[in-house]
Amino acid sequence: MVRYRKYGRSKFGLERMLKGYLDLISVLFMSHFGRSPMYFFGSLGTLMFLIGGGTTVWIIAAKIWKQVHELPLRAVTDQPLFYLAILAIILGVQLFLAGFLGELINRGSSDRNKYLIDKTL
Repeated sequence: MVRYRKYGRSKFGLERMLKGYLDLISVLFMSHFGRSPMYFFGSLGTLMFLIGGGTTVWIIAAKIWKQVHELPLRAVTDQPLFYLAILAIILGVQLFLAGFLGELINRGSSDRNKYLIDKTL
């Protein structure tokens, strides 16, 4: 059985559901990584750096292998994957540094080492 509103309009729509979801993600992120942002940004940055570096090494190794076996080849800089790998390396370094700076800012916080003490011995 559905009861329709007599007065006004509902303010709970798709936009409010999206905002609620984004608020939930923000709260979860801050509760898990609020005190140590290096865990999130450092691991994500390291992963991106390794993927980009591995892809770059693979592209260059494939070119060298083709040169040794005298197969037709093209310049490394003509391949779009090379630029995506360089982009991954740069983003990885930036994410790592963002986590590092977040740690430095967090360590300098005055309320970082405030603890609630029940009783003293």
